[in-house]
Amino acid sequence: PVVEEVVVPTVSPVEVSTSPVAEPVSPIMELQDRLLTKEEKDLFGKIAPIKDLQIKVAKAIDVMTLKMGTGNVLVMGDDGIDRISIAKSMIKCMQMKDPTFSGKVAKIKGDLFSTKDVAATLAELQNGALIIEKAHKMSEQSVEKLYKELEKEDKGIVVIIEGPKGSMNKFMDKNDKKMY
Repeated sequence: PVVEEVVVPTVSPVEVSTSPVAEPVSPIMELQDRLLTKEEKDLFGKIAPIKDLQIKVAKAIDVMTLKMGTGNVLVMGDDGIDRISIAKSMIKCMQMKDPTFSGKVAKIKGDLFSTKDVAATLAELQNGALIIEKAHKMSEQSVEKLYKELEKEDKGIVVIIEGPKGSMNKFMDKNDKKMY
């Protein structure tokens, strides 16, 4: 699945970068830069006033989609940053832009997600969103199952994975072929 990164360091503003994808040309790369709308700024609060941040967060919002295998987001940053609030704000933006979004949203910790039936969990959230908190704590088996489920044509869901920057960098390095 295509994953858009939102990096939230403590010292500098949020950084969003496009993750590599298997396709030769990614539609993410073709997006025009834009600033957040007034409604989006209201959702993101104190991180919204920074122009570079607005452009990067807007890009992540613009690629979120319920289509299979694409439109998922990674939010990572140093401890002390409220990554969950950022994830929730992104879901609220999804609700505003996509009338097919069901409004079903769940949040689960990565280690607990590893004990769940991935297919059943995603089925319950059809056309909704799942936030996986501290995703770096997911088991390798759960990551593989998540990837396979997100590739199925009948899955309409946005998955936002989040965690501390250092841990998530290691997680993504380990799982890059599964998550991209």
